[in-house]
Amino acid sequence: MENNRRDFIKKSAALAALSVTGAGAVASVAKQTNETPVTRNLVKDAGMHLCEAYFDGPEARKVTLNKQLGVLGAVGRMSPNTFGSDLKPWDLNGIQAVKEGWEKLGLTMRVIEGDMVMGNKIKLGLPGRDEEIANFITLVQNIGKAGINIICYNWMPVSCCERYNTTGR
Repeated sequence: MENNRRDFIKKSAALAALSVTGAGAVASVAKQTNETPVTRNLVKDAGMHLCEAYFDGPEARKVTLNKQLGVLGAVGRMSPNTFGSDLKPWDLNGIQAVKEGWEKLGLTMRVIEGDMVMGNKIKLGLPGRDEEIANFITLVQNIGKAGINIICYNWMPVSCCERYNTTGR
């Protein structure tokens, strides 16, 4: 059969499905692609850590449902006060309190997302930005120490326009 875009897409989709569904699909993929089946040990989740976003903190119904689905990772804000700590979000002990709070729920904090430290002063170049930058650097260093390896940051001044006069800098 001649290689063309349609065959490429079919083979790619079949192999992607194989990586997610496991070894039971090997024969089916081999039949569709006219190739010899390859036997190998596949990881149940293809090595991925499925996560759910909890931007407003843990919600009992959402946590229960996601645990039933096998979605055991959490994406959320670094808000120590959510778990009863008054520490700063960039403080290592505060980060560990958040991580432990998720672990008590049976989930693993894998991704930090949201404006937990990076304030509008950084985004708008206002006085006080250097302190916010220092806090953000400390946050990045400390989440690494705590074993959280992904941070999704937002440099857009989406919430600042109401609080600051952005035209008269």
